[in-house]
Amino acid sequence: MNSVAKEFEAELACIGNSEVRGLVVDIMGKAPDYFLTSPSSMTSKYHPIDEQVEGGKLLHTRRVFWMANELCRSQEFVGVERDCLLGAALLHDLWFRGSQEKPSPYTAKGHEDFVRKYTPDFVGRKYYAEIVRLCEGHGGIWCDNKAARPPKMDPRTLVHVSDYIASRRGVFIPITTKKAESW
Repeated sequence: MNSVAKEFEAELACIGNSEVRGLVVDIMGKAPDYFLTSPSSMTSKYHPIDEQVEGGKLLHTRRVFWMANELCRSQEFVGVERDCLLGAALLHDLWFRGSQEKPSPYTAKGHEDFVRKYTPDFVGRKYYAEIVRLCEGHGGIWCDNKAARPPKMDPRTLVHVSDYIASRRGVFIPITTKKAESW
């Protein structure tokens, strides 16, 4: 097992379909070295402070995986569909700084498309297209590739998901006053 996959053994064990899990492990084997040591945000403008240290991208990825797993439960994604979602959660930022040879000092523009760009040898493998499609949309409204942006969420789903996230025991939202003074 490669070094990135070893970091995520517990998460990989949650992916029930062996073909999906094997594909995710194989893609992880292509990850650039910087992934294991980079902070989650290269500028400290984004991401929680505990992710802005060496290895912060690993913590961020674990959190994305955890949240994806929680939301799969809330939205009743099961089986291979859930496994592809969890696989994409693990892979979405592997190349966030670009190539191994010339990594950007910051998050690279268009990094949502880099799983596809840096893994062409996996085209044709079962579940590859779906996992890549999910990775390409992870930037939401900030995706450079407008066609990859996910559709707008139904307002009822948004309220449900907001409530669901805020009620998870593993989520801490640092709002410290009973009444918001400003947003």
